[in-house]
Amino acid sequence: MAKLFKFRDLKTATELAAFSKGYMDSFQGKRLDPIQAIKTETLFSYKRIIGVYEGTQLVAGYIINQYPHRCFEYFTAEEQLNIIEALGGKQKVCEIVALWKSKSISRLMFNLNIGSNIIFDALKENRPFIFGCSYAGHGMIKRYTLLSPKLVRKGTHDNDLTVFYFRRRQMIMTYLLTLTITIAQAIYRKLFGVKKSAQAIIND
Repeated sequence: MAKLFKFRDLKTATELAAFSKGYMDSFQGKRLDPIQAIKTETLFSYKRIIGVYEGTQLVAGYIINQYPHRCFEYFTAEEQLNIIEALGGKQKVCEIVALWKSKSISRLMFNLNIGSNIIFDALKENRPFIFGCSYAGHGMIKRYTLLSPKLVRKGTHDNDLTVFYFRRRQMIMTYLLTLTITIAQAIYRKLFGVKKSAQAIIND
């Protein structure tokens, strides 16, 4: 049976602390530098922090800002201004950052049910350029850049930030391609698992 998720804008200190913890916990088992942390106090300056709930449990989340904050952490004020002016000004940009999920949510479930909502929320901002960023060592960086978004900054080591931006159509196509790959991988794993189990029975 399909899981039912509820999407909620997080406002209180308790909710934001839960988001921060969920984000950090999602990195378990991976190399992580403290610089990658999202602190609760920082979240208060962001526009929308969206929590995804399964029942009463926070299982995923993401952030949407009308002006790039997290993606611009490594740029000087002058560099930020030059980037924004080249794209036509503040009203032309937004960012989607800090996408995370708990281990209870499969990658397929995330892309199918939650990813579509992220895309819809981004499109509602009605900005032609959508910034994204990821630490160079993050496993999803290859998926995010499948259709070659405009590279603004390339991280040089695992804990260095890679920054890019999409046009709206390019973002949608990247999502659809990522979803297609994820579905294909899920089918392959299921078929491979069935064949492996059948072979084990034959061998017995």
